[in-house]
Amino acid sequence: MQYTIINHLPLSLVASVLLACAAHAAPPAPTDPNDPVAVATQSLSTLGKLATQDTYAELGFQSLDEVGKAKLGSPVSVYMIRLDELKTLDPAADPKNVMHDLKERLFPVHVGGSTRTALVVRQDAAGKWKMASLGDAATVKLLDEVRSLHGKATGKTHEYLLVKVPAVYQMFLARTDGAGKMHLITLREDKAMGASKKGEERPANTVMGLLQKLARESKPLEKPGN
Repeated sequence: MQYTIINHLPLSLVASVLLACAAHAAPPAPTDPNDPVAVATQSLSTLGKLATQDTYAELGFQSLDEVGKAKLGSPVSVYMIRLDELKTLDPAADPKNVMHDLKERLFPVHVGGSTRTALVVRQDAAGKWKMASLGDAATVKLLDEVRSLHGKATGKTHEYLLVKVPAVYQMFLARTDGAGKMHLITLREDKAMGASKKGEERPANTVMGLLQKLARESKPLEKPGN
């Protein structure tokens, strides 16, 4: 079973246009560019002020009134595993060795307790955070659902990472336990990844072995015209 990791909707373009318009409006209160939460909060506020009857749906909301009620949820840091490194990874090695920090924080956007969309901020080479995109409702709704399932199952709250493996159409939540061992938590059930249920965690090394099998069996994408 294959599915798209990121749903490339025109939401990020809408956000960019609105933020560009904001540059010509009254300047907002100063925001610390070194603080991703502050930048995300300011970005959401700016979008809320500029959204219209014509744009609220494209931003991921069900009504214009919802935009002003939107609140940020707890963010996750986003990591990626590359295909070439996955193929050659020793499954017994520390999976963190092939997890690349994308310098992104993904914030769920909630209205009245329901997840509507995701707001992503990204850190540039100078260490400053800026809004990167708005959208991908399917992924962030799944993320919130699985965080809740896992939290209830363990009876604890955890600090999670979002780990993407785009080359084999997989992604997971990750957490590190008190002994420093990483665990990967199933977001979507997939027979190719074993019998793990949504919200179930497994040792990262176990999952990496299955991912490596998928990676070695994957075929490179053909160039257009071939």
